[in-house]
Amino acid sequence: MAFYHTSQDAGLAVIYLRCYPYDMWRMEPHRNALAHLAELLGHPEPPVYLDNGYRSGVKLPALERVIALAGAKMCRLLLVPGPFVFSIYEREARSITRRITAAGCNVVQLP
Repeated sequence: MAFYHTSQDAGLAVIYLRCYPYDMWRMEPHRNALAHLAELLGHPEPPVYLDNGYRSGVKLPALERVIALAGAKMCRLLLVPGPFVFSIYEREARSITRRITAAGCNVVQLP
């Protein structure tokens, strides 16, 4: 996972969160921490893409939108609390991370 920022990338950051089972209250601290990280990296507050209530191993509509944005070069930085948001299965989480980075989007997790 890489950290980098250039001024041309400003505004091209997004946050992705997923929690199963659905739990809005526990996601807010993650969103706040990721928004703060975006600010530290020089980005305005990024939009949040949320698959709250979706379990691992099923189609994740918000994640698919993020991947489409990355493919269209409209997302250069994806902020996540950790790769577990993609899947609780390590192999699947790695595969999704590779798919996003192959589209030209850096995946950055909370330190």
